[in-house]
Amino acid sequence: MVRVVCSIILMLSVTLVTAAPSTDAERRLALARFSEAAGKPSQALAWLQGLSSPTANLVRAKALLASGRTEQARQLLEALTRGDRHRGEAWLLLAREQLAQQRREAARPALQNAARLSHGATRQEALYHLADDYRQQGQLDQAGRVLASMDDGYWAAMGYHNIATGYSDVDSTSARSLVAIRVALAMLDGDGNRRRAEALRAELLLKAGFLAYQSNEFQKASGFLDDVPLNSFATPRALYLHGLATFAQRHYRGAMQSWHRARKFPLAFSGSVDAWLGMGRSYDELGYLAQAGEAYLAANAALESEQVTLSTLADEVDNKGAYQAMVLAARNSDVEWFLADSRTLTQPRLAYLLHLAKQPDAQQAIARLATLADLAQALQRHDHDLSLFIETLDERQQTAANNRAVEQLAARATGLAGTLANLQSDEGQTSRTELATMTAQLSDIRDSLDRWQDRNTLARTQQARLRARARTLKTTIPGLLTAVTELQEAAGQELDRIATDFIEGERRRIRLAQDRAEQHIAYLYEYLALNTLERDLQREVAE
Repeated sequence: MVRVVCSIILMLSVTLVTAAPSTDAERRLALARFSEAAGKPSQALAWLQGLSSPTANLVRAKALLASGRTEQARQLLEALTRGDRHRGEAWLLLAREQLAQQRREAARPALQNAARLSHGATRQEALYHLADDYRQQGQLDQAGRVLASMDDGYWAAMGYHNIATGYSDVDSTSARSLVAIRVALAMLDGDGNRRRAEALRAELLLKAGFLAYQSNEFQKASGFLDDVPLNSFATPRALYLHGLATFAQRHYRGAMQSWHRARKFPLAFSGSVDAWLGMGRSYDELGYLAQAGEAYLAANAALESEQVTLSTLADEVDNKGAYQAMVLAARNSDVEWFLADSRTLTQPRLAYLLHLAKQPDAQQAIARLATLADLAQALQRHDHDLSLFIETLDERQQTAANNRAVEQLAARATGLAGTLANLQSDEGQTSRTELATMTAQLSDIRDSLDRWQDRNTLARTQQARLRARARTLKTTIPGLLTAVTELQEAAGQELDRIATDFIEGERRRIRLAQDRAEQHIAYLYEYLALNTLERDLQREVAE
């Protein structure tokens, strides 16, 4: 047994050694790929300096695209498409850039080349974009044929999810859409990324439940929505739709259970506001008018509280900026984990941040500000490090100038030289062996002093060069910090504008929900007043 274990360990060791980069170029390429995948394009470009292999150029192009240098990246990618390696990936990156600029006609040939020349995830993504292009042109049958040629996995599931939307836009029934969603759910089994698959599965189940509800297939809708996990972003909306499907089957108490669970989520999530209003509707259908009124009053109070939250958030955006008020504050850094619950402001703040981040322009602005904040911190850290480095060089220069060991060695050499001169003048009392020994010692000391002097001169030259370089770099940091600060201000103003418009839209949404709640309350009061008046009239007539 021990021999077997040792053999396995030896095989693993050999495998790891073989898999590890064997040269400096391979090590730097591996570090560059890691940096690019981690979202640090500047570090990736630094590791790639001096490397010109096709793989290095591909990673360099990705880093250039991530840093906004599109033209340089395009030149590298076009050169790769004419080579022998990474042609499919290069075509896909070129197609992505064209799609980002809404140039679908120009992207189509690049996608076709990527699908033809690549394999694996690259080919699947290219086929997905091709199918989506056909879908947007209304060619659903052609899109379906492209999807049928794809392997199981995330991209195929996304393609069938999109084509289900296309079917729902043109069909009068949800039959084809539901079939497409069932195929998408089956395709997800081939995705190796579990978290991504679970998130998409929740969205697919939510869409299936919504389509079934629209087709008045309420029991089928409930079946789909029952499978939505309770820890996904689709949960509040799924619970609300589940309540609607149950309500349509006249199971009012079951609908109230679903809506009660949906009410626990922040009102920023879709479905939570409607769930508050749905509780009163269920009480009304059950004939409990007093409880219905209380439910609508509770909904109105919750909505009024949410208006206060949004007003506070809007004021903080005006005073501190959206990045500070929404992004940094949502990290919940000032609340201990055991105190952070749904009653703190950070929970709705995080919900609104997630809702805001669904907008592509807001996502880009947040990422830009986060990158600039990291750059500012890195520059400040480099400024501090350079100051310490310069101080260390100055201290070493003083230490070299006041080297006691060298002074003692020089004094010893001087003493030996004097002693040797005296002994040589008195050859009768000193043997030749002693003179030779002292001469050798003196020669060694002088050689050591000469070598030290050479090393000291070289070290002082190198230190002077390093000191000059460090001081030059240190003088450039304030200018770079100023540039970063200006970019932060511009990006912050853009995010402030987006966040202000978003918060105003949310306030209008909550205000409309308040109007609905107040209308229901007014209707109930009017109904109760008319009933009371009718009973009083009947009593008077009876008397």
